[in-house]
Amino acid sequence: MKKKWVTIFFRILLFVYTIYNLFGKICFRPYVAGERSPIYATQPITYKNGFNPYPFLSFTFLSYVFTAITLIWLLVLGREKRIISVIKLVTLISTVVCSMILNFSIIFGIHVHEEVFLYVGDTIFSNYLTIKRDYVLLYTILAIALILDWILFEKKGIIEYKDILYTIGYPFVYFMFSVVNGKFIWKGFYNYEFMNIERKGYGIVFIYFSLIMCIFITYSIFIIYLDKKFLKLKSLKDHKKNGS
Repeated sequence: MKKKWVTIFFRILLFVYTIYNLFGKICFRPYVAGERSPIYATQPITYKNGFNPYPFLSFTFLSYVFTAITLIWLLVLGREKRIISVIKLVTLISTVVCSMILNFSIIFGIHVHEEVFLYVGDTIFSNYLTIKRDYVLLYTILAIALILDWILFEKKGIIEYKDILYTIGYPFVYFMFSVVNGKFIWKGFYNYEFMNIERKGYGIVFIYFSLIMCIFITYSIFIIYLDKKFLKLKSLKDHKKNGS
């Protein structure tokens, strides 16, 4: 019973922090409406009535939405279902990978997307210490919290290796949509710089795509492997407890 209330309390905090992340994703904008970074887009894009669509199209924003949905399900209904566990697996891996890539990009000054850099005139402040507060809060802490939630409270033995199709299907569909959108629909608008086929070319973008898919596959295999190991350890522990 005590663990149940600890689980509920932790997931309420996690839900509140996820909502904070969603609002932070919308509100933390280094550009005023109507401006586009020359690094980020191949041509200027004018927002209608000052509306900036980027936050709602970002991979991390969508991942946070899925995280919030699963937390609401667990807090309201309190039941683990396979579909919820699969979605949680997808969002866990997506958030961890996003945190890893963004921290890596900030440290080494790689242009991932516009929010990684704060522009003042023509000056780019790419020093990690300059913006780590915002991005540690928005990405790293949530990634760590989701890992802790999975280790401590997630019911083990539900997810299977076949669920890797979902963990790579989500970024695959998102990547394809973003490239097609930037090339043919909202021309010049790419959610992330490494998707920008106008500047990078198809070959480089394909290399980035392949690396990202490999990272997702590796993380998925590792998480599912640990899940099975934790389940086995729990079974052994229960067996010894019952045997004694």
